[in-house]
Amino acid sequence: GSYTEFVNYYGLNGQLFSAYRSITNPIVGNHEYEGRVAEGYVRYWQSPPDFYSLDAGGWHIIALNSNSQFGQYGPGTPQYEWLLRDLQAHRDACTIAFFHHPRFSIGPEGDTPALQPIWELLFQFGVELVLVGHDHNYQRWMPLDRDGQPHPNGIVQLVIGTGGHGIRAFARSDSRVAAGFDQPPSAYGVLTASLFSDRADLAFVDLAGQVRDSTTVACHGPNDTMAPSAPTGHRATLVSSQQVALSWDAATDDYAVTSYEILRDGVVIGIVPGTTRTFTDNTPQPDQTYSYQVVALDAVGNRSTASAPVTISTRTTLFADDFESGTLSRWSTVSGLTITTLQPHTGQYAARALSTEGTVAYASTLLPSAQTDVTVETWFYLAARGNNDQVTLVRLLNPTGGGLGFVQIAANGRLAFRNEVTGTTITTTASVSMNAWHQLRLRLVTGSGGRVELWYDSNQLIGSAQSFGSSSVGQIQIGEHTTKRTFDVRFDDVLVTPPAAPPPDTTPPDTTLTSTPPLSTAETTATFSFTASEPATFQCSLDGADWQTCSSPVTFSNLATGPHTFSVFAVDRAGNADPTPASFAWEITAPIAPETTLLTTPPALTNQTTATFTFISSDTAASFECQLDATPAVPCASPWTLSGLTEGLHTFSVRAIDGEGDPDPTPASWSWTIDTTAPPAPGSVTASALSGTQVSLSWTSVTDASGIAGYDVYRDGTLLVQLGPVTSVTDSTVQPATTYQYTIRARDNAGNVSSDSVPATVTTPSLRLFEDDFESGSLVRWSSVSGLTITTDAPYSGTYAAQALSTSGTPAYALGNLARPVSEFSYRVRFQLVSQGNNLVYLVKWRSGTTSLGGVYLTSTGRLGIRNDIAGQALSTTTLVTTGAWHTLETHVRTGPDGFVEVWYDGKRIHQSFQNFGANQATAIQLGENSTGRIFDVRFDEVVADTAAI
Repeated sequence: GSYTEFVNYYGLNGQLFSAYRSITNPIVGNHEYEGRVAEGYVRYWQSPPDFYSLDAGGWHIIALNSNSQFGQYGPGTPQYEWLLRDLQAHRDACTIAFFHHPRFSIGPEGDTPALQPIWELLFQFGVELVLVGHDHNYQRWMPLDRDGQPHPNGIVQLVIGTGGHGIRAFARSDSRVAAGFDQPPSAYGVLTASLFSDRADLAFVDLAGQVRDSTTVACHGPNDTMAPSAPTGHRATLVSSQQVALSWDAATDDYAVTSYEILRDGVVIGIVPGTTRTFTDNTPQPDQTYSYQVVALDAVGNRSTASAPVTISTRTTLFADDFESGTLSRWSTVSGLTITTLQPHTGQYAARALSTEGTVAYASTLLPSAQTDVTVETWFYLAARGNNDQVTLVRLLNPTGGGLGFVQIAANGRLAFRNEVTGTTITTTASVSMNAWHQLRLRLVTGSGGRVELWYDSNQLIGSAQSFGSSSVGQIQIGEHTTKRTFDVRFDDVLVTPPAAPPPDTTPPDTTLTSTPPLSTAETTATFSFTASEPATFQCSLDGADWQTCSSPVTFSNLATGPHTFSVFAVDRAGNADPTPASFAWEITAPIAPETTLLTTPPALTNQTTATFTFISSDTAASFECQLDATPAVPCASPWTLSGLTEGLHTFSVRAIDGEGDPDPTPASWSWTIDTTAPPAPGSVTASALSGTQVSLSWTSVTDASGIAGYDVYRDGTLLVQLGPVTSVTDSTVQPATTYQYTIRARDNAGNVSSDSVPATVTTPSLRLFEDDFESGSLVRWSSVSGLTITTDAPYSGTYAAQALSTSGTPAYALGNLARPVSEFSYRVRFQLVSQGNNLVYLVKWRSGTTSLGGVYLTSTGRLGIRNDIAGQALSTTTLVTTGAWHTLETHVRTGPDGFVEVWYDGKRIHQSFQNFGANQATAIQLGENSTGRIFDVRFDEVVADTAAI
């Protein structure tokens, strides 16, 4: 469902099933998907993985995504490959797998053939239990094998779709179903499982707590115990002296070969996937002989016997002579060439071609086989050369002795190549220095793609196309074969090699689907087109069936409803198979009963006797039937209005009916309560003026069957404010010196409103900057209170006064904001000094914001004093305050640089002076002492601040 539905049915913050959220392991179902994304599921469960596993109760538990939108059913898909690795890692564990769709079902949703590859893999590894839902009923199947046939060690599949959207009857019967329930109330219930180290005890318990079905499932090992056949057709190809390419024909298995082990001389040197039948060994050493074998393995780890061994040598040399035998025995023809110990390149011996009288000095030999591409390497040392004489160094001939080409030192001392077939010569710019060893390498390619390449001391001098006719290279010669030339040349380390064999093709092709059916369709025929990245044949599989040879396009007909998966992989001419088949999952939908959804409803509690509902169906052509309470259902259309409804609980339901007459088996319904009885009027309404701009209201609460939603306050017959279920409010919108009448109405949760209460009348006083006689019994007029309290002990007037009491040196004061900033005002307070420590005590202060401007205090000797906090000046008067009696203190203050202070005590002015209070305006007054470390007990009453004399 959507995120809202998850919240409604599972709850949040410990409500409903969310209380068990930390121990819940969810898996996604088809109703969670909206298009290709299960947004509500992912958001509610905070991005759970599509597949995962855990261990509990000694069992291994696997969660999978079986939805067609996910579509990862077959080999090569991430989910399938993860499942294979997970099963291999827990090969001998008791195992449960759970996912949404059943592989087999007798319910209306039917079987899910697309799950066949996963089902076969689960059976192969001996998974004991599969738990699924999707069909809204209960089914327990016999233990089934890979093909769905009864088997003693088969998978026990249980369909537990009994806690979702209603119960749906079975569509067919099947002898393989051991137990099933599809009718309420017995079909509503849950599965309980008691897990032990060797078994699971299962019970299906209905809503009444009755056990409707029970069974025990024993643990067992993997069902696949048969090893694959031994690979055949094992072949080895020498790529180079340090590289061997291997290939073989596929082994067979009752399930599938999942990998091959490659052994060299009995030791494993590599592992390849079961779809690969080639391997290149890059670790051989030259001039060695190796024996290779291949072993096939299946998913469970069953091993075949090894293939017949194939032996290969890494020797690739056509001819070699380092002359360390001290002879020229490796050469078939020797004329004038001798062995010498004079300055060999390596070792003790070299060959010497010496001619002082114009005689020949060379040696030649036949190669083991004629070659069309050959490379000759040798080292040579030029000790002497006759004036302007040419000297042949290396010559290549055809098998019958006909010359193809040779490398010589030209008359000008530079290296040159002579093509004896075309009669052309290429002279290089490289001059051969004497009395030093040089490396010479000549490559000659015959045939239509003839070519010559020449290197001198690792520098390439020639690289060009040449024509050498149709002959091949059959002989090699070193030294000069013509007469009348004088020279002294030594040769060493002669090597003739063929070209490196091209490595075998081991790169698999890529397979691409170019045409598929829609993701969801009612069509039972599906056509697929596909191609490969190189010429190839194809193998196709539908819903996990055996691979079959196919070609593009391929069509499948008469497909069953439900999810399906098509897979195809290419096999190139070298036998390489695409290890990641192209796959496509889609769903064939069958006509199903329409779903009904209520769009709008009346509130769950209302005072309206008319109700309107709007609704839709998943089938846009559907008709509807509506029902109210227990009355018969009638045809209806959206919107549908019911009128003249009575008080009490009502239930409305609506179901859609498709064109074939199939009704929604789970009608949409809504229950609500109508309450038209108003609550009683509130009583004991009181109105008290807190000041000229504030009135405090209170009343007694009332009760109602639907509960009280709140109260409406009317002033002079006009609605002032709507409140929640409270019984007091302060009206801060009144004017000074004005009379107001207030009434209160109660409002219940259904929207019914009571009659007016008995009115309460109040007259506000004239507006002053601040005023509090404390008769509210509280300090609500003060913006900040610290230590100051309300007392009923001998107030100046009325019932209440304020007390500033400190016995341990703590502050006791309150701050009151003036109605507006002023530059001149009067501040009067009644006070009674009860007791005082040996310290001064402030009675009043006046402030600008958080800055104290000044104040009046009692000195430690009990006399009144005045302080200017801006100027930092204080002075004491001679006026001694008597204790235990009420006194009146009034100050007249003007701020600013030309300010002044006047102080009256009990009606007598005791001080006046000009003071500089800076450019500040007074915004607040203080009552009491705000400093610590002072002991005092002072009472206050009738506090007034105003711009006029008080």
